[in-house]
Amino acid sequence: MDLWRDLSRTAGSTAAQSGGLLVRAFGPLLVCGKLGLVALVLYAYFTDAVYRLTPVYGYWGLVVMTSINLLLAACQVANFILCIVVSPGYAPFSSEFPLCDKCGRSKPPRAHHCPICKACVLKLDHHCPWVNNCVGYQNQRYFVLFLLYNALTMAFYVLLTFPLRSEMEGLLFFTFTLCAILSIVIFLFASWHVFLVLIGKTTLELFGKPKPGAVLITYQSTWRNNLKQVFGTANLRKILTPSMRALKGDGVHWPFARAVV
Repeated sequence: MDLWRDLSRTAGSTAAQSGGLLVRAFGPLLVCGKLGLVALVLYAYFTDAVYRLTPVYGYWGLVVMTSINLLLAACQVANFILCIVVSPGYAPFSSEFPLCDKCGRSKPPRAHHCPICKACVLKLDHHCPWVNNCVGYQNQRYFVLFLLYNALTMAFYVLLTFPLRSEMEGLLFFTFTLCAILSIVIFLFASWHVFLVLIGKTTLELFGKPKPGAVLITYQSTWRNNLKQVFGTANLRKILTPSMRALKGDGVHWPFARAVV
């Protein structure tokens, strides 16, 4: 029985390491694929749709509609890049907290070990292969905004080209159909992460199983305080504007932490 348990653990560890290697290997390819999809949609629009939409919206109407879509796409790409290049925040080396038995770093509250990055990440939500990075304390805002602008850009593109639906073919039909499907899927995904922000939880905290005997801690506050914690502000205009404003906390100490009875 002990031999079977050891073999199971070894197999599970090997599978996890192999999966981590695959994610790390394909991460840069997925990033390039995402940027390539944006470029493909823009190419299809300007080569096949613009001249046919001019009679529909008029010259200046089309200029305004195209400008809005380009602005949404720019916000999407900006937040996508920021989510990639900004560190999610890694646990410091400190004697204040217990050490992680996997990476040796201290493990403050809400920090979790990422087997792909091989480090403890502050307020880890998940490792996202599409941004080739963990989503954590410092870059969660960029991930949420990336999802929102991604869904909005695709939905606006579908609405913009909808008058051509009966005469679409080739690349324009492909990008129209793809954006129509993905806008719904990504909007649902974005709504989920907005919900997590408002309730002050991460995916791991909502679905993770606590260790036996562990004291349950909640970090929830009002939705305004939860917004400030993630975005540095509760002002909607400032939230939606790409920014690298400093967050007020440090991702280690949480003022609203309290034990759950």
